[in-house]
Amino acid sequence: MSVPIDINQVNEFLRVQWALVSLAVILGAALTRHFCLRRSVHAIKDFGKEVYKEISRQYLRQSLGGWILIAVSIALIDWALSFYNQRPFFSSRKECVFIATVFFFLGTLLHLRAIHLATVAVLKDRSGADRNF
Repeated sequence: MSVPIDINQVNEFLRVQWALVSLAVILGAALTRHFCLRRSVHAIKDFGKEVYKEISRQYLRQSLGGWILIAVSIALIDWALSFYNQRPFFSSRKECVFIATVFFFLGTLLHLRAIHLATVAVLKDRSGADRNF
């Protein structure tokens, strides 16, 4: 038994409920970021509270590129789903969603890069400081 789905009703729902789609993408971004960075954050916390705070500060400075790419992916998904008749840059909705997914994963990779570079920089500075004593 198949349920008939009217594509026009789906398009209208997505156009009207763009905020719901945005919240779902933001939640997906937060969960993906959490699952990717979970082990790294636990390992960094083992270094101690002071080192964790230093690494967090460095990470926040270096993670801007990742946040920008994730924001672009959210905007692209909203645009693809909400304004399905106005696509001057993409030939289809699927193409736009695919590019948004690529931006999303690149943003996640930039977050991974940022936390690991921050960890290396702080530990390198601390090892240099320890040698002077």
